[in-house]
Amino acid sequence: MTSSTLESYAIIDPRSSVAVVEQTQSVALTTLQGKTLGIVTHGNWRSWEYFCDRLENFLSGPGQDVQHQRYQDERPYLDERYDQIVREVDAAVVGLGNCGSCTAQVATAAAQLAARGLPVLVVATEGFKSLAEMTLEYRNYPNVQVFTLPAEYEVMEERDLVRIADERVVDIESALTSKAI
Repeated sequence: MTSSTLESYAIIDPRSSVAVVEQTQSVALTTLQGKTLGIVTHGNWRSWEYFCDRLENFLSGPGQDVQHQRYQDERPYLDERYDQIVREVDAAVVGLGNCGSCTAQVATAAAQLAARGLPVLVVATEGFKSLAEMTLEYRNYPNVQVFTLPAEYEVMEERDLVRIADERVVDIESALTSKAI
């Protein structure tokens, strides 16, 4: 009499899966006037600090009625921190995506805020725009806009950082209000 032993094996699919959840769509703003803008900083980019300083100066300038609140980097942000930001501001700018890991963090933070219904704008340098967009798409927020600064922004001379920041900060409001975010 012969006996055979059958072995059983479990076949496991190595691909990850993304749970599809219903996404909250933030309501597009028509203006920042009379609102509070959150400026969320990830990373220690001197160019981003210049940009944020110039943005705050612009928002506090003549003819502007925009409050602002800066939130410094805390890695990783916890749900309570995102909830706090959403309670305190009407829209947010999150930056700076200027390397692979910080771009992923910036885009993920923006997706977390968008998931809570907050209009949000990601700021990244030209070289990392596509990574920010792919991260947002992966997180199911492909219509969060990515606002770009020049690829070499971090290594520019101070006078050029200030000049470019002064030229571009005026575009933040139109970027936040131009289409559904």
